[in-house]
Parts: sequence; structure tokens; C-alpha cells
Amino acid sequence: MRETSAAPDPGPGDPAAHARDGEWSRPASALANALGAIKAVARGRLADATGLLDRGFARIGEPDAATRRWVDDVTRLSRAAAAREAELLPLAEETIALAAAELGA
Repeated sequence: MRETSAAPDPGPGDPAAHARDGEWSRPASALANALGAIKAVARGRLADATGLLDRGFARIGEPDAATRRWVDDVTRLSRAAAAREAELLPLAEETIALAAAELGA
């Protein structure tokens, strides 16, 4: 067993913010939360969707929260994640398009 100190979360430019081998980065995980929120809303699980979005924003240190304006919420989280990790931009745009198509604009 190994013990580590509780160091503060790394900033977006810090390499520690990116995934270790086999792990997702915080921005990629936040984007996955946005996608999960779309599924939750489509299934009528609005409390779950709110939680997914709130946790996604928190994961990347974004001072934002779900408003239950679902397409707007998914868009903000997706763009915030892509702003922290540019290679996520295409997937973020696909996530936004899916939210608009599935949840209405």
C-alpha cells in the first residue's frame, strides 16, 4: 500500500492534469459526463443529468453548474473541456450536435 499527499488539483496546463497510461484526462472525463447527461435526459433521469453535468464542471475546475437548459448546459461543459484539451474539440462538437438533435435546440 502506498500513501500520497493530498496535493491540490493540477491546472489545465500542468502535465499532471492529463491521463496516466490507461486513464482519461479530466477534460475527457468531463466530456464523457456531458454525453452521459444527454442519455440521462433522454431517459427522463433529470436528477442524474444534473449530477453528471455538475460533476463534469467540477472535474475541470469550471465555476459553472447545470441549469436544466440541457442543450446549453451540454454545450458549455463540452466547450470548457475542449478549451482545456484542444484534441477534444471534434468530439465536443459532436456531443453538442447530438444534444441539439436529441434534446432540441
